[in-house]
Amino acid sequence: MKLEPHTITTASGRVVNLVDPSSDEIDWHDVAAHLARIPRFNGATDTDRPPYSVAQHSLFVAELSAWIAVHERGAAQVDPDDAYAYGLLHDSPEYAYGDWISPAKSALQEIARRLAGLDGMSLMQRTLRMLDDGLAHVIHAEAGLPWPPPLAVTTLVKRADLSALAIEQATLRRGPFTAGDLSADGFPERARPWPLEPMTEAEAYEALLYAFADIGIETDGVPR
Repeated sequence: MKLEPHTITTASGRVVNLVDPSSDEIDWHDVAAHLARIPRFNGATDTDRPPYSVAQHSLFVAELSAWIAVHERGAAQVDPDDAYAYGLLHDSPEYAYGDWISPAKSALQEIARRLAGLDGMSLMQRTLRMLDDGLAHVIHAEAGLPWPPPLAVTTLVKRADLSALAIEQATLRRGPFTAGDLSADGFPERARPWPLEPMTEAEAYEALLYAFADIGIETDGVPR
């Protein structure tokens, strides 16, 4: 079987087309396994502890999203269950192409600008967005969630993501960090304590699968 150059083969042996993905290519064990093995911050966390995975970050953002929905309901008007589900899946496309850290994305855009001016930079931004959005669409469809989510949900999850980033930076990393990394609106201080001891790969994989089941995704048991 000849594969297109823009396809990947997952841990379970499935083939996923990164340009034209379909929901029948999604295996939740693959999503959990890959995210549990992908280090956040390109692995640049405290070397005295295990790597902090994208799977654990996803669980953290889900918890923070639900926290915001419960405690600031009047502002967000988002159901806590929806907040949790969308927070849990907010980085799910990364299971297929990895965690591209923000500086790397910025570097690609800057190189495109130098090569082709502002049009090139804009094209690179759109390319990255389309890659992510195509995978997000089929993953959320397979999870039974509309995509794109309502604006209120997107705004809430983004805030939770920034808050998680601030706590992760302060807890797991050594500075300095790029500007804006800690812009979390004061939320982390109010939300503490949230323990951030990095999970092992097996722990993160299992916890993420159980969380998938909690939002109604059929995972066929844990683990394989």
